[in-house]
Amino acid sequence: MDAILDFMGYVAVFYVAFHLGKHWALLKVSQSIVEHPENMQQVLSRLAEITAEEADSAPDGAVLMRIEQVGSVLYAYARDTGEFLAQAPDLTLLRERVSQRFPHKKFFGEMITDNSAKTVASK
Repeated sequence: MDAILDFMGYVAVFYVAFHLGKHWALLKVSQSIVEHPENMQQVLSRLAEITAEEADSAPDGAVLMRIEQVGSVLYAYARDTGEFLAQAPDLTLLRERVSQRFPHKKFFGEMITDNSAKTVASK
C-alpha cells in the first residue's frame, strides 16, 4: 500500500513539474517575442517565402491543381490550363475521382479556405 502511495506522489510531482516547466517555457518565448519582435518578423517573412516557393512547385511530373469550394461541393481544376478535373463533396472522394479519371497522372494542389490551407496530393 505504501508503494502505491509513493508512486501516486511521484506522479503528482511529475505532473506539477511538467506543467510548471511548460508554462515557464511559454513565458520565456512570449518575453523573447515582446523584447525582440524583429526576430519574429524575420521568421514570418522567411516562412512566407517558403510557402510561396512551395505553392508554385509540385513533385516531378505532377499537375498543379486549384480546388474551389462552392457550397458543399469541391471542384478541382488544372491550375495552368483551367481544365476541369473532378468534383466531390470532400477531399478524399475528390482525390479518388481525379485519380480514376486520370490514372497515369499525378496531381498536386492546395485548397485555400478562410483560415487554413490544406495540401492535397493524388497519384
